[in-house]
Amino acid sequence: MGLDRGRSRELRWFRAVAAPGDPDSSEECAAVADLAYAVLLIGGFLVLALTLRGLERL
Repeated sequence: MGLDRGRSRELRWFRAVAAPGDPDSSEECAAVADLAYAVLLIGGFLVLALTLRGLERL
């Protein structure tokens, strides 16, 4: 998702969909995918750490 500041002064939301041959859209989608992967990876390690910490208490 992004902001469209095109024809009017009000801000309108639009979906960021990569159009074939449009480098800006594909770069934006790749950046969002990288960010989502990093969040998923960090979340996985956090769950693992909390699970191991909980098992230590047993």
